[in-house]
Amino acid sequence: MVMPSQMPPPQDTGSEISPTIPPARVVAAPRVPTAELTTTPKRRTFTAKYKLRILDETDHAADTGTVSAILRREGLYSSALTD
Repeated sequence: MVMPSQMPPPQDTGSEISPTIPPARVVAAPRVPTAELTTTPKRRTFTAKYKLRILDETDHAADTGTVSAILRREGLYSSALTD
């Protein structure tokens, strides 16, 4: 909401409001912009072949650091490897 500019109350001098001071006016609020992303993002889906490939890679990984590297490379969380 845009507030009108505040002007001091006019003095009772017997004359009209000074022509040099413009009267206060109410300015309409800008319209709410539409969101750029109106649809919900699509969830990623993984094929069975992809899941088996990742499980096979992590099963053959030598240590925990290698498993973490695989998960980072694929953009996965460790919870994706639950037994």
